[in-house]
Amino acid sequence: MQTVAAGVETNRAAAVDQAVDALVGVAADHGRQEYRLSVADTRMIIFPGLTVDGHLDVQAMEDTRYQLERDEVM
Repeated sequence: MQTVAAGVETNRAAAVDQAVDALVGVAADHGRQEYRLSVADTRMIIFPGLTVDGHLDVQAMEDTRYQLERDEVM
């Protein structure tokens, strides 16, 4: 496993934004493979899908933001 981004933010929302932005950027560069994302105590494994056109499904990765935000409320 290789860490590709890390940081400290002032609140969870900012941390989620930075983590998802990093995920999308790394996946755009490295393609479709397994990614592990961690924000505070929440850990996720993401394996991006493909669109009907065969491109990396960036929108689905962006939806990770909502899952992480929802986890904060639960």
